[in-house]
Amino acid sequence: MSGVSPAKRFDPVLRRRLIYLGCAVILLGAAAVVGIADNPPGLLLALASSICVVLALTTGWQHPRKHFYLFAGSALAFAVTAILHNVFEAAASVAGAPWLKAAGEAIGAAFFLIAIFLCPAGMLVGAVGGIASMFRRKQPAAA
Repeated sequence: MSGVSPAKRFDPVLRRRLIYLGCAVILLGAAAVVGIADNPPGLLLALASSICVVLALTTGWQHPRKHFYLFAGSALAFAVTAILHNVFEAAASVAGAPWLKAAGEAIGAAFFLIAIFLCPAGMLVGAVGGIASMFRRKQPAAA
């Protein structure tokens, strides 16, 4: 048996990622309890949950370029998923078969949720993380 305690075996980046994912689960549960249908507190909890998911994925990024790519990709994905949501909803409204209508509505709803929760979270984390990492890189290292 190793003399290292179990708490010190975890990589600090992995620990932060797990903490962010745990916060995301808690916030999503709170959003489900409060409700997100036309309820601003529930919507903010769901958005905070998606921000925690994006933070978990980007923990450890040091270069501002990665954050810029996240910001630009999220902005592009927002436009694409919003268009795809409308396309699938329109296709579902004219579909003849009930299973095709249900599938179109489900896919359209998934694109809608991505457009209103994940894309803004990616843009926010990309913008704030890019600015913070840019200032962090300009500061001289502490001796």
